[in-house]
Amino acid sequence: MRRQILLAGAMCAAIAPLYATGVAAEEMSCGKMGGTIYTNAVARNTMDPAISVHPDYQINWLYDPIIRVTQDLEYLPWLVKEMPQETGENTYAFELREGITFHDGTALDAEAVKFAIDRIANGDVTSSFTGQWSTNLDEVVVTGPLSFEIKLKGEWPQFMWMLATSTHVPSPTAVQEHGESFGVTSAVGSGPFKLAEYRARERLEVVRNDDYFMEGIPCLDGAVSTHVTSGSVRSLAIQSDEMQVLNTFPEAQVPELVAHPDVTVEEGEDSTLTTLMVNTTHPALSDKRVRQAIQYGIDGQQAVEVVYNGAGGMVTGVFPAWHPGYIAMDDVSVIRPDAEKAAALLAEAGYGPSNPLTLGIVVAPGQPHIDRGVLIQAQLAPLGINIEVDTVPNAAYLQRRNAREFDMMLFQYNGSPGLGDYTWGLYGAESGGNYSAYNQEGGVQNPRAEELAKIIADAADAETVRDEIIEFQNLIMEDLPMIFVNYRNHRTAWRNEVQNFSTAKVKGREDWYHVWLDE
Repeated sequence: MRRQILLAGAMCAAIAPLYATGVAAEEMSCGKMGGTIYTNAVARNTMDPAISVHPDYQINWLYDPIIRVTQDLEYLPWLVKEMPQETGENTYAFELREGITFHDGTALDAEAVKFAIDRIANGDVTSSFTGQWSTNLDEVVVTGPLSFEIKLKGEWPQFMWMLATSTHVPSPTAVQEHGESFGVTSAVGSGPFKLAEYRARERLEVVRNDDYFMEGIPCLDGAVSTHVTSGSVRSLAIQSDEMQVLNTFPEAQVPELVAHPDVTVEEGEDSTLTTLMVNTTHPALSDKRVRQAIQYGIDGQQAVEVVYNGAGGMVTGVFPAWHPGYIAMDDVSVIRPDAEKAAALLAEAGYGPSNPLTLGIVVAPGQPHIDRGVLIQAQLAPLGINIEVDTVPNAAYLQRRNAREFDMMLFQYNGSPGLGDYTWGLYGAESGGNYSAYNQEGGVQNPRAEELAKIIADAADAETVRDEIIEFQNLIMEDLPMIFVNYRNHRTAWRNEVQNFSTAKVKGREDWYHVWLDE
């Protein structure tokens, strides 16, 4: 029997996050208890939740967040009884559930939550979350054994998302005991599973937390994730039942996995925005005509077909189709291939085959990244744009991105359902995610776009800023502080004995609480 690729969730344009006041949406029973699932690991140097760049399911195995974001992008109170109450200007009150303990037996109380947030905000640990928390947090105030307040310095459009994705609370006792080795020699949270074994970048094994505060979950006895570099080896492992779930595998392996009678492959939609981040302080790239010519010269659909094996889509707005702020562009031709327009714009700017423009593209390691860089290089060559593809290790990639040491950079982005993401988060002058220098010193300026980004980010509902989104979208597609390539859709694969598993809307956020093995 042939297994078809499914689109996860049948996502539509108007999906909005649900701000639940309880956990009714999570009240599912386990069809069966027990069993251990083997899967492929994210290669991590540490299981410290403050350091891990991607707080995906492996972090959720061991730690609990204050607010949980589900795989359908709904917000649920998790460690707390209900969603936060705004008790004053930019001040939010929380009440923890009673009786929650860490895996080491110590209590998860308000002091532990304050410790976790302060540890990030104060820079006590090297965390990618420090910038946002230190910029926006005034203080965390403990108001009782299980109650606390978070006071912000001002409006923070991404507060709910950051609360849900960066506040996975570790045991203060374990952190203090192990110091800098916490996350390597020890990883103690309150999550549904406890650490059994961890070898950095090699293997993670967890076992069920029998004292978990949510009754009836998890269903599994445990899980083992192993880092396997070879995509073909991973593919063989799930076909031979050595692994039961894969969350990453090369597009080249998709046909054989889809054809396997015991494997299901499911595909998310518009999950990873792929762009060329442009350094708008670069003399040539500061010219809008050059940026527009590059956009006209790139065929993102070819990358979907050649590099992604069909698992992708084209950009049709500043927001992806699943986002509550999504509005389809009236005219997508401004970001579609057009060789004649590209050549004319370059000629106006003084470039062409007789006077070629040489630019570099910084690319992260990994064959799909390299393949995309080489394909873009080939697409732009006929226009007289010579592209030098510079593949660098992940650490160097991040350093050069943050220091803006690039002409252009192949950039992938997974945003949240908040209106601040894909708007202020990418283009705001004061945003830590604005790597193009748009509206920053030395970069391309558009005060109206900056104004609109703030208005949209501060809005409570997309419908109230519909006109602003359309205007902002049009400005971005004209200014092009980044070049839009396409969306890369993520896929997961699992064997038929894995029950109640499905692909999350955002990569790596699958629900493992309610998964069981039907062997």
